[in-house]
Amino acid sequence: MAETKVGRIFTPTPNDPDPFVSYKDLRDLGVPYCRLHLRRLIARNQFPAALQFSANRQYWKLSSIRQWQATRPTAVAYRRTGAGDDAA
Repeated sequence: MAETKVGRIFTPTPNDPDPFVSYKDLRDLGVPYCRLHLRRLIARNQFPAALQFSANRQYWKLSSIRQWQATRPTAVAYRRTGAGDDAA
């Protein structure tokens, strides 16, 4: 499998089957939360805990983020019907 990069995210490769992602990478993966909200979610066990690499560096395993995303509800598009919809 060839190594490909999407934004700053590397897809899994034979040499690195489960890469680490940083806070900045989370946005590229569709996680829109600020650091404070992520801390709150982690404290409530509603988001995967980060691995602390140093005092100011936290990383997540890509697989844990993907698993979390799979548990999230998906939006369903719908059309509201109202009194004025039948008027021509």
